[in-house]
Amino acid sequence: MGLDQKEFTKAFIKAMNDPSVSQALTGRVSAAVMNEMNGLRQAVQQLTSTVSRLTEKLTEKEEENTRLKEKVTTLEQTLEEKCDSLEQYTRRNTLRISGLEENDNEDAYEVSMDVLKKLPVGDQLSFKNIDRCHRIGPKTTTDRPRLMMVKFATYRMRQKVYKQKRNLNDTPIFINEDLTKRRATLLYEARKMKRAGGIKDCWSADGNIFVRNSHGRVQMVRNLSQLDSVNQQLAAAASASKKSEMNIWAADSATSTTVLHQLQKRVVRVIHKLHPRESTGAYFRLAGIMTISEINRIETAIFAYKWKFSLLPTLFDRFFSLRSDTHSRQTRSAQTFNLIKCRTETRKRSLAFRAAALLNRIYELNVITFSTIMSVKLFKRTLRNAVIDGMF
Repeated sequence: MGLDQKEFTKAFIKAMNDPSVSQALTGRVSAAVMNEMNGLRQAVQQLTSTVSRLTEKLTEKEEENTRLKEKVTTLEQTLEEKCDSLEQYTRRNTLRISGLEENDNEDAYEVSMDVLKKLPVGDQLSFKNIDRCHRIGPKTTTDRPRLMMVKFATYRMRQKVYKQKRNLNDTPIFINEDLTKRRATLLYEARKMKRAGGIKDCWSADGNIFVRNSHGRVQMVRNLSQLDSVNQQLAAAASASKKSEMNIWAADSATSTTVLHQLQKRVVRVIHKLHPRESTGAYFRLAGIMTISEINRIETAIFAYKWKFSLLPTLFDRFFSLRSDTHSRQTRSAQTFNLIKCRTETRKRSLAFRAAALLNRIYELNVITFSTIMSVKLFKRTLRNAVIDGMF
């Protein structure tokens, strides 16, 4: 006879309260759970291992993909440069002339030849030296004439004409190379850098773009990246020069004041109609004009004078030191400057050394007394008169 639900519940509760029954059930459940947990743990380990292998493979593929992209980019750049070089080579016999007045029903050959005949090489030119000649682009309603494209029969004649383009500098006519779009853009950006003062000069020669930096170094640039690199190098050099006392104008370097002094002497010789090698010292004194080197010395001395009387920004407080700072003896030279130790001649051209030495010399020669402070303007005027009189 079976148990009803109520009796079964009582019997079940009674059995669960029996320690032997609960222990047997716990053992069976624990074993089943442990078996299941072990299975899950093994599955997780296998999945973790699989994910690690897939991650390594994905990393390898990504690295390979990056290398392939770099290779493709390099190949594309190389291909573009080669295609651009080939295109430029096809233009090697061609020049572009701008500024030629344009008229209706004009003969392009006659218009171009009229200008080319004005060059020194014009006697060697004839119509047989020109292969093709025409205007570029459609006609416009503006008064600005279109460019004239002139293709010469030989590269040699083209070069002769191009080398003499400077003979047209006083005219509104310009002769330029026929550059590809890529190289024309590069030259345009270089000219923008020149106008901004980044580089000294830029030009094209035989289809190649060259730039000259502020130090006179000539470098060929093939793309915008190289041009940007030149710009960054110049910016870094300018920043470094501002931080370096060696490059302050007061430092008498042969690359700055000597060139200006030579130009100054040349002007004096032209004004007084002197021989190119005649001495100009007396004429400078006669006209009351100081040389660039003398102006350099005066400006350097003014800098030290401003420091001595605390007229410079606090940034320069420790730029110099007086001998009175190192000893307390009240001697005649107590108010003179300590000279820094210089192991090289370059260091002696630094502002820290030159300015201190100049002011010490002024003190020793008794050109100006420092017992009382005078205005910078009066100091400069007094020092200028001493230089012109040959005292300093």
